[in-house]
Amino acid sequence: MDLTDQFLNSKRTMGDLKADAVIRTVAKSGGGAEEIAPVTDLLHQLALNDDTIPAGLPPVAKDYFKDNMTLPRWADPAKIEIAQDFYTEHGVEIGVILLCSSLPFCYADASGVQVLARSGQLTDFVPRRLNETTRFMLDVMQAGNLAAGVPGAAGALGIEATLKIRLLHATMRYYFSNQPNPADRVVNPINQEDLAMTLMTFSVVVLDGLARLNFPATKEQQEAYFHAWNVIGFFLGVDDDLRAADVDEGRELFKAVGVRQFRVSKEGQDVTLALVTFLQHIVPGRLFNELVPMMLHFLLTNPVLLGPGIDVATILNITESPVIQKLEPVIRFLYLALQTVTNETVCGLAARDFGRHLLLGLELVNRGGNRAFFHVPDSLRKAWKIPS
Repeated sequence: MDLTDQFLNSKRTMGDLKADAVIRTVAKSGGGAEEIAPVTDLLHQLALNDDTIPAGLPPVAKDYFKDNMTLPRWADPAKIEIAQDFYTEHGVEIGVILLCSSLPFCYADASGVQVLARSGQLTDFVPRRLNETTRFMLDVMQAGNLAAGVPGAAGALGIEATLKIRLLHATMRYYFSNQPNPADRVVNPINQEDLAMTLMTFSVVVLDGLARLNFPATKEQQEAYFHAWNVIGFFLGVDDDLRAADVDEGRELFKAVGVRQFRVSKEGQDVTLALVTFLQHIVPGRLFNELVPMMLHFLLTNPVLLGPGIDVATILNITESPVIQKLEPVIRFLYLALQTVTNETVCGLAARDFGRHLLLGLELVNRGGNRAFFHVPDSLRKAWKIPS
């Protein structure tokens, strides 16, 4: 894979030809020149509706879903099944990594975070954002949800959900590139480099986070999980020349983009603070208030992901509390002792308990618009030991 600055710079200027063409057609729906109003209407329709394919979409958007439901030729259903079984086994821990590592890594991308900061999606609507991210993970990783089919068919939910996000990205690209006031515009929003890096936060970052919590995947599970997210990346519109061949190449892609894009920004620190505050609010008890920044700091300082020289916890202004710092020698002792005796770790056990409380808290969040409350499916609820 080409990871040179020249190649990645070119990818920062590219969006998604197929989805962007749909949005340009919507912009011309008035019969004349392109207008931003119908795109804004579509943005609201996609963002504030529970259905993966909302009713009343423009014909070109309906055709977009119908024409893009087929799995790529290289997709391996057997690997996808292994990946979804792995998610059933470790979904609680994966949820914690997603919210305490994957999303914060995205906020460290000082260029990519501008879209979130301008839209207010995190500082103003952080509960909805986290809720939607968790629901997307459930939609794509539940058993049987990434099968080829037609819209509305069994096994199509994960593909529909991914195509919806892809179209939402295209509406946001158009919206932020065509603001009447130049000061409100974002340069190259949600470009190919950003998309590829974000995809790695759902695959490589999750796998390495699980290993750091002492829930390592087998070689077969790693390959299958990474493959499944490559399939999801295909439906998200990530270019083929940014599709990493395996976990190691995916880790190199993540590092290359991180070196280029991870830096201090006010927007990144603001949305991270909003994330931490919400996570502390959503779970009960003062103990978890201390656990939240500890968990973020622990996962973001994983040396496997970025190596020396890039301190994402510092970039995002994540500091452990004085209480945790004073207890650090005790925590390290317990970490080693518990791992030796039971093959568990303090952080791993804490992540599992924290994850269950987090999912329960997300179920109580009002998602706004024409959307029902989030609910963990009964089959996963039983597997994850989440009370009803």
